[in-house]
Amino acid sequence: MKSSLAHAKILVSEDDGNKAKGYRTSCDEELGSKIFEEKLRKFKKELNRNYESLIRTQIPYESLEEPITMADTKPLIASYPITLEQLNKKIPEVLKETGIEKCIQCGTCTGSCPSGRRTAFRTRVVIRKALLGLREDLLKSNDIWLCTTCYTCYERCPRKISIIEAIIALRNMAAAQGFMLPRHKEISKYLVSYGHLVPINEPNKKRRTELGLSEVPPTVHSHPEALEEVKKLLEVTGFTKLVG
Repeated sequence: MKSSLAHAKILVSEDDGNKAKGYRTSCDEELGSKIFEEKLRKFKKELNRNYESLIRTQIPYESLEEPITMADTKPLIASYPITLEQLNKKIPEVLKETGIEKCIQCGTCTGSCPSGRRTAFRTRVVIRKALLGLREDLLKSNDIWLCTTCYTCYERCPRKISIIEAIIALRNMAAAQGFMLPRHKEISKYLVSYGHLVPINEPNKKRRTELGLSEVPPTVHSHPEALEEVKKLLEVTGFTKLVG
């Protein structure tokens, strides 16, 4: 009993320095309290960051011993006001065929996403932004390029929303506006130069011969005149200028 009392500690409330909040009866619990307080401190600090950073962060609500009130979110709301000018009604209209208006924000897509386990990609957030018409946030963000188009979200969506088609449509919009990742532009230049995203090389030629195939595939590699036609099409459609 004396041993237990020796480790006992009274936690004093911030609101009332004279009021005991509870007892900690072991060193482990005292350590746990410090860890919780550190988590809570970091959480409140995160609330004061910009909107984009917050929605990318997975906050362990279940690990918090006290509820977070609306008072904690006031600095966030004040630092990121959303005006009507930022909302673009054309985004949800263009994506209407994908069925995004049926989204209930259940989070099944985010929880199922293999890319989201390793990156900051949150499928549910992308769909929500699309419904709100936050055009700039969507098209300038790297999020739409983190999707691997594996269709896991579509298979598990309770509303059977064509999420992948929506993301591909957003990518097309972003590319049309010049918002492309540098690596994507580099790869696209292969198409302009060779008519292929993966040009033929010596190892592939050797492997094709071993398989009993012609050394060069019957594509623009075998027909240089066809490559000139491909280049002309890419130029007319504006693709060459886009990736230039």
